[in-house]
Amino acid sequence: MRILVLENDASGPPGRLAEEASAAGHDLHVVRLHRGEALPSFASFDAVVALGGEMGANDDSQHPFLADEKRLLASAVEHGVPVLGLCLGSQLLAVALGGAAYAADVPEAGLIQSRCEVEGDPLATALCSQRTFQFHHDTFDVPPGGTLIASGDGIGHAFRFGSAIGVQAHPEVTTDDAIAWIESPENDNIVEKTGQSRSNVRWDVEQARVEMADVAHSFFTSWFAEAQAILASSAST
Repeated sequence: MRILVLENDASGPPGRLAEEASAAGHDLHVVRLHRGEALPSFASFDAVVALGGEMGANDDSQHPFLADEKRLLASAVEHGVPVLGLCLGSQLLAVALGGAAYAADVPEAGLIQSRCEVEGDPLATALCSQRTFQFHHDTFDVPPGGTLIASGDGIGHAFRFGSAIGVQAHPEVTTDDAIAWIESPENDNIVEKTGQSRSNVRWDVEQARVEMADVAHSFFTSWFAEAQAILASSAST
């Protein structure tokens, strides 16, 4: 597959997504929106991934590319293209499809166990089989017509809508990038508001290198398979 990857922030690269895609024989085309790179048409690609970022999904005035990104995500889903939104990407996807994004009552930071809200969903199972790395101060409301498939304590962790899935977690993040986020002074309001210390969150992440790699492999393998199935179904109709 040719996968269009929308990078919203320099601190949020494709990470393990790139590693898993390369191992599975898929090609990534990364557009660095934060650098002013232009959005291509999704028609040239088989699937779309929207990554995370420090901004909010409604911060169009400070980051004008977000408005164009949301329009692209909505149009891609309308055309049945497999779309994956990760963290900010999930919030952008929710807004684009008629839901909402806003500040959560309490941020989430570190490795957190999600709870499956549906049975037999391979992506929900992959997310809920082990802890996933969460790092966000915003959350989403599932768009009308969508389905919540995973949740945390009073907060949505993943939803489906047509050919799209929005995931609040960061299966793509490498251990080194996760540690950099934890240690960044710009993220004080995320870590400290959870009631944890940076040192404890960092220690937990450092001990979970294998766990994080396993989650990335199982989740992205499942998503690649699902995207290919959607493409095959579209081709046969």
